[in-house]
Amino acid sequence: MRELATERVATPDLRGGDLVLHYGMRVRIPAEPRTWRRKDMTVYGWDGQIENLDEVLTAGLVPHAFLREEVWMDGEGWVCRTTDRWVIQGNELAMWTRLLAPGADHDGS
Repeated sequence: MRELATERVATPDLRGGDLVLHYGMRVRIPAEPRTWRRKDMTVYGWDGQIENLDEVLTAGLVPHAFLREEVWMDGEGWVCRTTDRWVIQGNELAMWTRLLAPGADHDGS
């Protein structure tokens, strides 16, 4: 298996479309984060999509209960189901591992 090319970036350096590696999950983040102020820092949050959900569930990379959501289904009531959503959240001090696109020219900045 080929090793994935990655780089470490601070939360504000994440961009929409980035693929973040987190607890063995490959989480694709959307274009714009939600932001809010907490004390003297900005907190960034993305509701990302896990691209390797089957692998995550099979390998038990995170507890299955962390990937469950309850939704109201007409005619059925509340139903618990597996979700492929994961929140990427942090302030300026948090660091993340970003997957680099194959063949991309990255200067490390």
